[in-house]
Formats: sequence, C-alpha cells, structure tokens
Amino acid sequence: MSKNIAKFDRENLREVRASVEAALAPVGAKYGIAFEVGNITFGPERATTRLTVRTNVPTNAAEQEAQDRKEFARGCVLFGLKPEHYGHSFRYAGKVYTICGLKVQSPKFPVLARGANGRVYKFREDQTGLVATSPVQKIADEERRNARAARDEAAWEAKVS
Repeated sequence: MSKNIAKFDRENLREVRASVEAALAPVGAKYGIAFEVGNITFGPERATTRLTVRTNVPTNAAEQEAQDRKEFARGCVLFGLKPEHYGHSFRYAGKVYTICGLKVQSPKFPVLARGANGRVYKFREDQTGLVATSPVQKIADEERRNARAARDEAAWEAKVS
C-alpha cells in the first residue's frame, strides 16, 4: 500500500522511521552491521536525520553485556568509579537500579542504570552511592568557594578602605 506524504509531522515520520529501519535490517544482517536512525528534525516539506552504521554488532545479550562492560571499564575512572562497579545495584528515590553502562560524552549524567521495569536511566556518579562527590561537582563546588572568597575579600577591603 502506497501512502503519499504531503506534509511532514511526528506521526508520519514515526512510520517512515520504522519503514527505513525495517528495510535496512536485511542489509545489516547480510553484512554483519547495524544501522541506527538518529533524531529527525523536520519542517513541513523537509526532514533530516543521521544514519549511523556500526560494525562489530553483538549478536546476543551476552555479547552486548561483554561489550558494555568493556566500555564501562575503559571510561569509569574518569568519573571516580571502578570497573567492578558494573552490575552494582543501588537505591535512588526508593527504587533499585543496576549499573549497565557509561556515557562518557555526557559528563553531567554519565552513569546508565537499568530500573526494575527494564528501562535505562541516566544518573550522576554520586547518585549511585559509589563515589562521595562527582568530580564535576567537586570542580563546581571549588569554583563556588573561590568566587565566594573573592567576593568576601572584596567586600572586606571596601569596608576597611
């Protein structure tokens, strides 16, 4: 069945995304690669997206977990974590989450953790209870303290003068 699109909107782009992903799946399977359709920006007459192609695609859950664990071990020290923290469970806002990855390019919320419902959520490293304070937070706190000290010193000198 053919469907002509006169104007782009969220609904028809969801259908287009699903169709593109379905059409690319056999190509990916043939060559052992994976296609990821990125966010779609659109206007009434034009839509743009990024198509990412990846090699070394895990074929099962065990391979995916091994790859996630390896990536976590590579970047965890940047956030005060240790490789053995992968798979660690922690409680946040009364719910239990299990660390399942790391997003190094997201310094504010780099820790990925899976909730009981199976969804993946983002956390600051200090929210896991594994590090006292995140390195990013330490820098921000130190900058605040320095700014406050400079302001207080300037106010003191203004009073004394």
